[in-house]
Amino acid sequence: MEDFAGFIGWVICVCWVIALLNYFVKWIFKTWIVKLPKESGIRALYQLLMKIIVKYHRLVGTVAVTFAVGHMALQLVYDTLSITGIVAVAVIVLSGVTGIALSVKRRNGVLLAHRVFTFASLICLAIHVLVAG
Repeated sequence: MEDFAGFIGWVICVCWVIALLNYFVKWIFKTWIVKLPKESGIRALYQLLMKIIVKYHRLVGTVAVTFAVGHMALQLVYDTLSITGIVAVAVIVLSGVTGIALSVKRRNGVLLAHRVFTFASLICLAIHVLVAG
């Protein structure tokens, strides 16, 4: 069961990084790609990549949050909980809740909170992986 929980943990990390790419692909597009000619092959390829990442942002984020809660439940039942894991799941869930709030009503304060929780969760995930394995 320990291997399965570890696998789920890595699925969470991969999903979270993919969801996090949403911010960066939009920023790169606004900063550099938009300056390229509309006929540019690089621009067309980048827009395709961006379209895929933006389209699946919610799905991948939802999978990450769901798996994080499931991972914590598995650890609770079959092993011990770590403080770093509890903190990481709490921040991930807060990021998910603010993401849901964004889909209901767009407000700048909610967007800022979502971004802060998302980047904080990335730090928490890194610490958890380093400490708990």
